[in-house]
This record gives sequence, structure tokens and C-alpha cells, in this order.
Amino acid sequence: MFADLEDTAINRAVMRKVLSDSEIDSVFAATGQEARLRQYRAIARTDSENKWGHHKRIFVPILLKRDLETRASLTIVDFGAGDGSLGREILAQAPGARVISVDIENNLKSHDTQFVKRSLNAPLDIASGSVDIVCARYVLHHVADLEFAVRDIYRILRPGGKLLILEHNAYSDIIVHLCELEHYLYSVLESGAAAPNYFKSRVEFDKILIASRFRGITYRPMRDSATRNYEALYGKK
Repeated sequence: MFADLEDTAINRAVMRKVLSDSEIDSVFAATGQEARLRQYRAIARTDSENKWGHHKRIFVPILLKRDLETRASLTIVDFGAGDGSLGREILAQAPGARVISVDIENNLKSHDTQFVKRSLNAPLDIASGSVDIVCARYVLHHVADLEFAVRDIYRILRPGGKLLILEHNAYSDIIVHLCELEHYLYSVLESGAAAPNYFKSRVEFDKILIASRFRGITYRPMRDSATRNYEALYGKK
């Protein structure tokens, strides 16, 4: 899709997530697509603090604060866990929590959390009504069977349980383009295959969640995000 990584304002907006302006300049100073991608990979910061610092400072405390005030221990599902970085951060701040890492493959870098494999259109091997919080961090747009997955998340949550999501608000063609570029560059950075994407607007996500009997609690846009990222908290009725 990106035959030429051109020096445009929207491409710079996406790259600014992980590169400074001077670093972006050096990427576009390279001649040709492959040279630019090699330069991008060579200088892009890949440490977790730069990529996921927001989740350490804001996301995890929001996830845990109120629930830890009322419950001595929590069972938390990290839906789309990847390497388990979020689960490790949760355990660092709430050592008494039980974290279940869910993904299609086990790529966890430690064994501090329980791994549960997710299969297409198959219920998770997690008991109904047994989970306090499910967090889905930039993963729902990768899920082809989203309605089924959301219904299964609802099933495993206890009454009053919460679903906290971070997503892109892909409400226009230009935002979809930005999201696609961001994911393309991420796959270049990680030297891996890009996962399929099914980008949606916040309104579309909300309709699917409400249809599955979730109730919306809070919504917070990240105003400095080129891809219009947002946090939304839903509760099980």
C-alpha cells in the first residue's frame, strides 16, 4: 500500500510518535523506499518506556485505582497481550492481582501471568463471571470476529466488571490511512508480519459494545494523537 514513504505532513505525524523531527529528517534524506525503511528501523526507539510510557503513567493506574480500593485482589484479563508488558506493569503496581494473558500465540517474555490461547469463533477457556477487568489495548481493530469476541468478554466478566479499551477512532479515510501507515511502520520496526486490520470509528465500536449489553462509563480522547486514539471504559450490566 505504501509504495513510497513520501515526506508528507501526515506521514511525519505518525512517525513523530517514535522519532524526533531531526530523526525524521534523516529518514527522508535517504533515497528510495528501502533505504528510508532501513534508516527508520535503525534509529527508531523501541524501548517500552518510549512506546508504552503512557500506559505506565496513566492507563494502569486508571485500570486499578478504584477497584483496588474496594477489592483486596483482582482477576484481570489482558486481551491481546503480545509480549505481556502490560501484565507485568499491572503486577508491579498490584502484586496481589491475578493476570490472565490472552492472545492467538504465546509471545510472553516472562511466566508471571497465566496464558490462555484465543481461537477464532471459540469461547475463551475462562470461567463465566470470573473476571473483574478486561483490558484491550489497541487490539480490537485486529479482531475479525469482533461481535463474537465482545460477547465472550461480556460472558467472562463478573456482574459489575469492567472492560477498558484503547483504540483508534478511524472516522475518516485520512485517519484510516494514518492507522495503516502506523501499523506498517510498526511491522517494519519489529521486523514481523503485519496483522490484519479492521479499523473502525469510536461510534462503530460503541454500537457493537452496547449491542452486547455493555454500558458506557467514561470516554477520554488523546488529543495529541495523530490516529485519534482514545480510552473508553465499559461496564457489565
